[in-house]
Amino acid sequence: LWDNVIKNQPCSRAYSARATLFRRDANKLRNEADLDKNAKREQQANLKYAEANKNYQKAIDYYTEAVKLNAIDHESYNNRANIYMDQNKFANAIVDYKEALVVKPNYYVALDNMGALYARRGMYDSALYYFTKVLEQKSDYKPTYSNRAITFMSLKRYEEAIKDWQRFLSYQPNDPDVTNTIGECYRMLGNNQEAVRYITTAIQLEPQAVYFLNRSYAYKNLNNIENARNDALTAKKAGLQLNAEYAASLGIQ
Repeated sequence: LWDNVIKNQPCSRAYSARATLFRRDANKLRNEADLDKNAKREQQANLKYAEANKNYQKAIDYYTEAVKLNAIDHESYNNRANIYMDQNKFANAIVDYKEALVVKPNYYVALDNMGALYARRGMYDSALYYFTKVLEQKSDYKPTYSNRAITFMSLKRYEEAIKDWQRFLSYQPNDPDVTNTIGECYRMLGNNQEAVRYITTAIQLEPQAVYFLNRSYAYKNLNNIENARNDALTAKKAGLQLNAEYAASLGIQ
């Protein structure tokens, strides 16, 4: 359908829509390739990665046509930048995110993506600048609370990370991974009682082996060796590999 529009009445919207379809197909192929690679099906994975890259290039070409026809198409700049970032072409991505922001300075999606780019490159101060700009524009934008919290954790600023994770939970309650992560932040701060409380809630939501191991560490810090041992054993029985030194400290063979 979009090919017919492009042929008969080309417009930026049609090119952008066609690009989005290529990008969607590329993402699907890449995810399948990742699964094949993890399953050691290398040949299948490589074929799918190659096909995904072809689709990404087609998406880039269509987004390029879209902005040629409409120089203020901020979404196409942003979407093309996302592909560049996935390909680790950070300089190209920055140019496009900035173009999107020139067109629409308060475009919080591009601001968040720019923050994610800088965080990925380890430029955490720049990342925090952009994440904070997002929340000045849209205080309920959930992804940014997660992205900024992860950045704070990278800087070992755990108290600030906890605040962002808790705000994230206010929009997405009962998320076990986030609840466990808050517990881990408290453990890093030495507040093991709060760590146990949050990780216990995470376990109640979804009893993952890694949560039991994390709570085991917190119990050990509280000198509650019996509970620490029980949680470590639960994690081990679920298939998690224990650190040999830690296991020995709890009397686990």
